[in-house]
Formats: sequence, C-alpha cells, structure tokens
Amino acid sequence: NKNLKIAIDNLLLALRYNPKLFCAYNTIGWIYTQLKNYEKGELYLNQSLKIAPNFRLALINRGNLYLILSKRNLEKSGLYWIKACRDFKKALQDNPSPMLYYQLAKLYSIRKDRTQTLYYLRMSLQHGYKDIETIRKEKNFSFINHTSEFKEIVAN
Repeated sequence: NKNLKIAIDNLLLALRYNPKLFCAYNTIGWIYTQLKNYEKGELYLNQSLKIAPNFRLALINRGNLYLILSKRNLEKSGLYWIKACRDFKKALQDNPSPMLYYQLAKLYSIRKDRTQTLYYLRMSLQHGYKDIETIRKEKNFSFINHTSEFKEIVAN
C-alpha cells in the first residue's frame, strides 16, 4: 500500500510538468482500482482516455474496473456490465487478444448468454488462448458446460 501511494505521488508530480501524460493517468487509475478506491480509479482512467481515446491498456483497465463494479453494485450492475463490454470490444478493434476474448466470454456468461459466451470462447482459442483447464473450471461457464458446443471447445 505504501509503495503504491508513493507511486501515485510521483506520477502526480510528473503530471504537474506534463498534464498530457495519458500513461500516468492510466497507471494512477489502475493503482486506485487495486486499492479499491473505484471512484478515483474511474476518474483517472477516464482522464487517460480523454487524452488518448484508443489507449488500449486504459480501455482494458477501465473494463476490468467496470467488471468489478458490476459485481459490487447490484443497482447499477447492468450499466457497468455494458460499459465493461464496450471497453473490451473497443480494445479488441486494433489488436485481437486471446485474454480479451476470454474476458468477454466471462462477461457474457454473467448474463447467461449462451451464444455470445460460446462465440467469445471460440475466438479466445482461435487467437491463442491455451488454458483449457481454466475454461473447464470457470464457475461462470457452469450454465453451458453440459452442452455439446462447450464440450467440443474444451476437447481441442
């Protein structure tokens, strides 16, 4: 905790000299998310994306933040879920990533959307995701793990 707060202080100092350092805003946002200060995390991640709207790492970090918030705030879970999907999909546009496809599969599994969950699972494997055992054990996939499509995916 102490080291993270020192890192924030150093990054804020750097921002005084150059307020356009979108990477610094992203890192501060990520640190606040790790410290469970989600409001500040979102604030800094938004600032990073205001400066650099397609900054992939900030999109991923904010998507993960919204995923956390969707589980913690039941009143706004649908809104946070939509925001997480939006950020992950935008991050995929320029650079397909097996982990992002896997994250989207997990997101759609929260909604019990069988078609989209299976689609993104297949995409994650097609783009290089190799941890079949993790897929088999993922609790969010329990609603589809009995289907022939899921069994086919994990058989590869």
